[in-house]
Amino acid sequence: MSGDSTAQGQELEHYYYAQHCLSELQRGAAGGRALSEQRGASYLRQLASAGGRTTVERYGVAYMRQLASAGGREKRRRTYTWPRTIRPWYGGVERRVPFWPARSTKRRKRPIFVRIEVGHE
Repeated sequence: MSGDSTAQGQELEHYYYAQHCLSELQRGAAGGRALSEQRGASYLRQLASAGGRTTVERYGVAYMRQLASAGGREKRRRTYTWPRTIRPWYGGVERRVPFWPARSTKRRKRPIFVRIEVGHE
């Protein structure tokens, strides 16, 4: 009986399983494992070592700082003005709505986030 289980274990060692996402299988969308299989690990190492150096050389550090600033501004705009649907740990569904009080004595930097329970799954 034990001889059968080792034979099965040795057979399973030869198989290679790769999990695929639907987007990975689309035409022209090589990313993640597909890219590493196409180009190889040395290509990815070389790409990582450059790390955006070309962009800095081409446009300069001031441009990169400007990009970062614009990204932060957009993130704050979305976070502080758009309502979001949240699914908390207990399994409910909540709506998080940013609220800016009208006649506040201080200037607020961040809104008050009002959570409205929409449903429970």
